[in-house]
Amino acid sequence: YIRYPAEYEGHSCWSAGSDYEYFGTRAPHVLYIYFEDGIEFIHNFQSDTLLGVRIPDTVWFIGYGAFCGNNRMVHISFPEKMQNDLIIFDEAFRGAALREVVLPEGTSEIGSLAFNGCKWLKRVEIPGSLEKFNATWFANCNRLETIKLNEGVECIKGSFYGCEKLRDIQFSST
Repeated sequence: YIRYPAEYEGHSCWSAGSDYEYFGTRAPHVLYIYFEDGIEFIHNFQSDTLLGVRIPDTVWFIGYGAFCGNNRMVHISFPEKMQNDLIIFDEAFRGAALREVVLPEGTSEIGSLAFNGCKWLKRVEIPGSLEKFNATWFANCNRLETIKLNEGVECIKGSFYGCEKLRDIQFSST
């Protein structure tokens, strides 16, 4: 795996991308990326080998198509709560092989098609900080079975189109 530092040779690496130029080399066969605390912006990590990533609570923006098409990426680890509002931009995880998505408290916005076509996704948990849904976030996740909605989520509008196996929608008890 690769540990992506918040600082390298005395320079801040607040923005992370797959060019790996911060390290002076390219890393085409990375299996797991551990983003260290201090990284704020993640973009462009397409890989045929990537299996998982760890997102620190300092990230506030996951860019357009950041992990799009990583069809072997089965795991993403978010902290329980973000330091700042988290924005996940359009198509950020589209087509990834994720099995479960537990979005952290502090997620404030998700772009269109963000998790579209994650055909192995079975379970999603939405935090209360994400108050409104947008169509197509989880569309065409044809194995999605369970969604947990925490207190504060106001509406669902077309977000689960093409999710034929969706049978269990859980609401927080408060």
